[in-house]
Amino acid sequence: MKRSAVRILLFSILFIMISNFLSAQGLLPIWVNGKWGFIDNTGKVIVTPVYDYAFPTSDGMNMVKEGAKFGYVNSEGKAIISPKFTEAYPFVGGIARIKMKDFYAYINKVGQIIANADYQEAYDLIDGLARIKLNGKYGYINGIGETVIQPKFANAGDFQQGYAMVKLAQTVTVKSVFHFDQSFFDESLYSVYPEKTLVQNMLLNGYIGKNGEIKIPFQYKDARDFSEGLAAVVTTNAGGYGKWGYINLKGQMVIPSQFDAALDFHEGLAAVRIGNRWGYIDRDGKFVITPQFSFADDFQEGIARINIGGRITLNGKCFSGKWGFVDKSGNMICPVIFDWVSRFEGGLARVELNGQMGIMNKEGKYKVNEKVEYIYPVFNGLARVKSAGKFGYLSDTGALKLKVQYLQAADFKNGLALVLLKTNQNYTLAYIDKTGAPKWQTGANLRYPFDPGNVLNVLCPTGLWLYDKPSMDTKKIVNIPYGESVTFKKKSQKKELLRSHGLIGGWLFVQFRTVEGYIFEGYLSKLPAPLYGMGLENYFTEKIGLIYQTEFERIDDENEDYYKAFNLGVELHKEVIGGKKTYNYTVPGISMQEAFVLVKHCMGFSFMAMPDYEAVESKLVSETQVDTCSVKVYRNSPTDITRIEMIITTRGAEIAIKILTSGDIVTITMEQI
Repeated sequence: MKRSAVRILLFSILFIMISNFLSAQGLLPIWVNGKWGFIDNTGKVIVTPVYDYAFPTSDGMNMVKEGAKFGYVNSEGKAIISPKFTEAYPFVGGIARIKMKDFYAYINKVGQIIANADYQEAYDLIDGLARIKLNGKYGYINGIGETVIQPKFANAGDFQQGYAMVKLAQTVTVKSVFHFDQSFFDESLYSVYPEKTLVQNMLLNGYIGKNGEIKIPFQYKDARDFSEGLAAVVTTNAGGYGKWGYINLKGQMVIPSQFDAALDFHEGLAAVRIGNRWGYIDRDGKFVITPQFSFADDFQEGIARINIGGRITLNGKCFSGKWGFVDKSGNMICPVIFDWVSRFEGGLARVELNGQMGIMNKEGKYKVNEKVEYIYPVFNGLARVKSAGKFGYLSDTGALKLKVQYLQAADFKNGLALVLLKTNQNYTLAYIDKTGAPKWQTGANLRYPFDPGNVLNVLCPTGLWLYDKPSMDTKKIVNIPYGESVTFKKKSQKKELLRSHGLIGGWLFVQFRTVEGYIFEGYLSKLPAPLYGMGLENYFTEKIGLIYQTEFERIDDENEDYYKAFNLGVELHKEVIGGKKTYNYTVPGISMQEAFVLVKHCMGFSFMAMPDYEAVESKLVSETQVDTCSVKVYRNSPTDITRIEMIITTRGAEIAIKILTSGDIVTITMEQI
């Protein structure tokens, strides 16, 4: 019996180890003709593309989407939880957050709902516990869905080092009314009323343990999470807007309140601000680097980024000014001359100088290249580099590993990276290994006119009829619903051009499932059908697939400028000019009619007609009688459209949309009026 028990235990351990290994490897999403599936890290197709969207592996599970519903497949590609949730999130610690109707719940890896109490908010499992909000109060559940800390807090954070920062209403005596939330990085935002003694209820911060016990009483006006055994706090007895100090895990004030702002400890030092200048203190509260910077970042690998003359956003990001690096002794390892720098990772940092990108080592030696537009972070030992509009990969030492040749490229994950190649007019979407060898690939062309063998999607809201001959006077075979696909066989010899809602096209001979016949080409596209009113950015993210985007820390929160690259060569650049948002999409290979149909479906005007003649305006009022849309079209001939202009009025705001063509590229520009 003992030997059998040991054998079972060993097999159990081995199974867990293998499962963890497979989970760590994970599956990678693939896109074919508008549908999503998965491959493993050898390039083997594990799940044939059948889903409307697919997500990378998290905790051994992959989210998938069918229509507007979410489900999950496991690391072997088996559909474990069918798509049925209106909102879902990746698995973390064996459980996942999902939304049913208006409330959140948690499920385990076999789809069982383990915590369902109509949560208003739900968060991932961190350090063994997950935050939830019920009836306006916050509490915590464990990994099997049990409520271990009852919801009673006005606010709550995640557990760090066994402690969680929470807020609770308390009656206190204070010297003045205190406003802080928007003043963390800029003194000009402080609001302080004349000092006087007041007794009032305030939401104060304290710290609890994993059983809900109070570790440190509620006595702080503001507080941060623990890091390296210390947490920054502002006490209730502080006058005016208060000063920051640091407490230890026993709640003892070990660094007195004296700072106008204070960040977490990293590698034994913390950035603090006095007035409008940042410096660094040690664990004894002594300045090791005197306040002198406009911005000071956390230390990483013994070096920290600093800025002089920059602008700090309310989210703590720094823009403009000049950047450099400082070591723990306060020595500048390079001149403060750079337009931007990254943190050090693996002994190297990325730097930008006068619009040129390069690499710097810890000795402060750097090299920028006028041909390099951007260098991305290192993943799996390689970093993407962009030059002259194309991508290659650098090694973690900064040497060119894979030559610059890809139209688009993603970071390496599980030893593979998704890239887009263009040869002549043909696009190829592929996963490559670290030698550049393709492990999986597929054609990814949107090119118009269509070629025999192309899979085309029906974008007509009422569906398209399949006829037995190229004439509407002949027998109707079947109505092909919106979103279904057909395979193009050949173009009809009949020269007649048909018109439908302003769209012009001929007859195509196609196959739909097991039947063949003729269909109007005006509502056909290689692009997958969008969900009604889903918006263009969401459409390209979910239906085409995001490859990469602007790094989060480089997105200016106040201006919201950013860039996104999608499969099939689709790109988006969002910018704010004069307070107005402008979205510029470039889509290669589609026709102007396809672009028009795509925009009207994504914007929620599925039945909007295109005018038949040049510069003639067509208008439509939506079902709500609130939103309106007008269209102008400019043509060289019935089939040669040069420009489309749309004005959409929605909820009192006006959006101007222009669709233009240049070569094989269609540009869609959306801006607020």
